[in-house]
Amino acid sequence: MNEPRGHADMYGGFVVPPNDPGAHFGALFWHREGFSTVCGHGTMALGTWAVRSGLVRAPDDGETDVVIDIPSGRVTARITMAEGKVREVAFHNVPSYVVARDIEVKTADFGRLRVDLAWSGALYASLPAAAAGLEVTPSNLAKVIAAGHQVAAGLAGNPATQHPLKAGFEGVFGTIFHEPMTTTGPGLRQRNVSVFADGQVARSPVAPERRLEWRCSVTREIWRKGRFWRTIRLLILVLLPELWTGRVALRVGWWWRLVDAPSRSGRGNLRWTPTTS
Repeated sequence: MNEPRGHADMYGGFVVPPNDPGAHFGALFWHREGFSTVCGHGTMALGTWAVRSGLVRAPDDGETDVVIDIPSGRVTARITMAEGKVREVAFHNVPSYVVARDIEVKTADFGRLRVDLAWSGALYASLPAAAAGLEVTPSNLAKVIAAGHQVAAGLAGNPATQHPLKAGFEGVFGTIFHEPMTTTGPGLRQRNVSVFADGQVARSPVAPERRLEWRCSVTREIWRKGRFWRTIRLLILVLLPELWTGRVALRVGWWWRLVDAPSRSGRGNLRWTPTTS
């Protein structure tokens, strides 16, 4: 993915036929290590491409849903058009939920750590960066990547990493390190970084793991002593508005957990179209 316009952390997507007529097309995401089961910014980019290329017809003004089948399920890129141009793209993901909490993992260089596991089309481990003696800063990137590798390797074979319904989805795809922000702006509470696959770092703020850390944060607040009312406030201020606007859909699945199908919005741009001769 490096040349001529890529970088080491870049994603690609193969467009394939959909599972059934309910989707416009399917996609198989890939990166430098292999294939991926989900990609939030990739879904947004494909939605933009589908409309810009004419594969999916959209009005000059208004919203159009581009439905895409990916390995983890069916997702939607909602395209908002204004005066014939793509103004915004919202990515509606598969259901997200916390799988397990406070799982111990042994690492060679960072000691014994405790992580939460959560699913959002792929399985991620989440833990405070400080627990591994790290800070989420560019100068620590090499150490963060090494810690992410060791956490994922240490969880290999753990029963909590086995998906009970989807064969071939076992294992931890990435590790999220988070820390509270000492200086915050409106709505800013936390800084985090996700290390996935072969030491790649997620750059996109709409990546599925961002929503996972929010889910883990809520469950941590619920279970910590004396944090019940803070959690209620968090749900009222953050979750209820998203329910009202349709950005989140809640339901209880077979796993007897409250899950949400999150939506994140941003912009997608068609940068170039390759040609062959």
